[in-house]
Amino acid sequence: MEHSQGTHKGYITLKIRLVTIVILMAAAYNALWMCLILYSRLIGASELEVSLVTSISSLFLMTSIMWGYLADRFGYYPLILIADVFMLASSMLVLAFQSIPSIMASRCLTGLGTAMFIPSMMAMMVLLFEETATKGSLVGLYSAAQSAGWALGVAIGGFIAKSYSLLASITLTAIMVFMSLIITLMTRIGVEPKGEHVNKITFRNVMNRSSILLSITCFLRDGGILGAYSILPLFLKELGATEDIIGALLAINTITQIPSMLMIGRIAKGSRTGWVFTFGVLGTSATILIYSLALSYVHIIPAQLLLALSFASFYVGSRTLVSELYPRAMGTMLGLLTLFRNAGGALIPLLAGYLWHLYSFRASFRALALIVLASSFMALLLTKLMESQLRDIA
Repeated sequence: MEHSQGTHKGYITLKIRLVTIVILMAAAYNALWMCLILYSRLIGASELEVSLVTSISSLFLMTSIMWGYLADRFGYYPLILIADVFMLASSMLVLAFQSIPSIMASRCLTGLGTAMFIPSMMAMMVLLFEETATKGSLVGLYSAAQSAGWALGVAIGGFIAKSYSLLASITLTAIMVFMSLIITLMTRIGVEPKGEHVNKITFRNVMNRSSILLSITCFLRDGGILGAYSILPLFLKELGATEDIIGALLAINTITQIPSMLMIGRIAKGSRTGWVFTFGVLGTSATILIYSLALSYVHIIPAQLLLALSFASFYVGSRTLVSELYPRAMGTMLGLLTLFRNAGGALIPLLAGYLWHLYSFRASFRALALIVLASSFMALLLTKLMESQLRDIA
């Protein structure tokens, strides 16, 4: 692989820059999402319009397979640069017009930018440093940086919004993305994988039994946990938790994810990757089942710790599987997973709310746990297929 940083110090510098970009972009995404929900309500948005603040972005995130495909064909750096510009424009649009239409347009740009950024940056990091570290550890590094950014964005964004205003917090997101853009431009030389890594691929190359099983598992697992999370805050209030306690309980998962990602990244390698992935699915099902059995909000604490480990196992495991099984089409496959994750996240929470309305919180949690458990059988089958494919590759 060709790049200008030939020394060990150069590798470290380049890696720090890319990790910083991931943290800044993730922080800006989460802070902007939170602020726009609150700001839209502040300026008179209806309940439907507030819900669209989240769902519109998810719809555009489903375009990720297209951007991943283009990244594999033409290079990852251009897509990362465009993602920076789109994210910056999304913040500036709200600051300029401060209206509900500008918020909706902002969420469209955010969805597109994130859909470009995730598969491109993750694939590029793995391809750049695969000679100096395992693919699992690189995926773990990216994932930990992303989780750190998510937590940082909500924390800083909330603090600025409370201390000053929501518009001040939105301004902060623009500053963070601008910093990311500057670092991206500074890192232009030597960042982009070349030659053998920019291939002419087709969707037919990646659509096989393994990719189908992986995609469906992601759809069910992510849909299940997002469905659970869509009603969990209300369930916690029913158990007597106040808003600050709810926030702390949700933060346990996010914060614990960071070291978990790094740890799992070191474990996920070769044939072990499939088992790490399967554990992530089973652990998620167990987490949701614990929710259904909780008699006090204190009982949620072990579930959140298990969820952090499960999420790390699932996220790192699935992405490492992609890097090992589809090394020449990583962007496309990562885009495909993002598509199915968001499709599940858009549809299954509707089922969770419907079951809650018809029966109860606990009934909804149990149904979601069964959905995720069903996907674990596909994860097991995928693990066996992966072991066979890796033997063929070797």
